[in-house]
This record gives sequence, structure tokens and C-alpha cells, in this order.
Amino acid sequence: MTDEIKISSVAGARIVLDSGTIITYKNEQIAFIVSMKDYSLTISISFVINDRIPKFFVETNPIESTNTVEVICSNFHDKAAGGSLLHPLHIANYQGKKIYLSFVVRNIGDNLEVKIFDYTFYKSP
Repeated sequence: MTDEIKISSVAGARIVLDSGTIITYKNEQIAFIVSMKDYSLTISISFVINDRIPKFFVETNPIESTNTVEVICSNFHDKAAGGSLLHPLHIANYQGKKIYLSFVVRNIGDNLEVKIFDYTFYKSP
């Protein structure tokens, strides 16, 4: 008989599905493939500089034909601030539950070319 340890996490009322850190270089795009029982969703995260927006800004663009959600992070290049979401981003619904993504971005290196992307996926209770 093998003992198995399972750890479950919650944040408030939200159930944590996955969390981790990704390190990228030179504004590389990040992609997550969320596989569910009968459905797959790609979340594509890109970083851009937009001089028309004074601070960091996140916009989403769902592309239903490819089951993709584009998340465009504008102005996450400031070394001091980086950027984060104030509230989890609702990215999908599955079996009556809402799926959320939250993240924090930090920049390091002389030319701010290295991004540390800390993320958490949640679902509603």
C-alpha cells in the first residue's frame, strides 16, 4: 500500500487549480494550455509597450474559432513597478464554475529583458 499525499489550496472562496513562476527573456510570449475533460483552451500572454497608455494595462481578446484567449499586457516594462492585476481575470466557464487567472510581473536585468511571471489559476467554489 502506497501513501499518497494530496495538497489542496484555497484563496478566499476560490479553489487554486495551479500556480507557479515562469521566467521569460526579451518579452517572449507565454502560453498556457488548459485541458479539461472535453475542452481545451489556450491562454496567450504577450507584453507590449503602448505610449498612449500612461501605466500598465491588461486587455483580453477571446478568439472562439481557436479556443484562445489573448491577454495583452501593456507597459509592464517598468523596473520599479512591473505590474499585476488588482483582481483575478475571468478567462473561462467550465461545468458551471468560473475559471480565473491572476498574475504578477517583475522585471530584472540591466535592460529589463528578464520577466518573472508569477501566476495562479483559480476556480469558483
